[in-house]
Amino acid sequence: MRQAAIGTDVPAAIVRGVAQGAAQGIARTFLARLTEEFLADPPDWEWARTVWSLVRGLWQG
Repeated sequence: MRQAAIGTDVPAAIVRGVAQGAAQGIARTFLARLTEEFLADPPDWEWARTVWSLVRGLWQG
């Protein structure tokens, strides 16, 4: 068996690091945009209260 040369995995690790960094950057951008939209125009939470009361009623009932 031949042993792989030391450092052959370095380029693959660099590519994985770059891809991971890009994915984190996209996630941060998306979250920032979502937060910006939420603060500019907060949603009406009445629908959430209605759904929660229905779910709670099914759970208790």
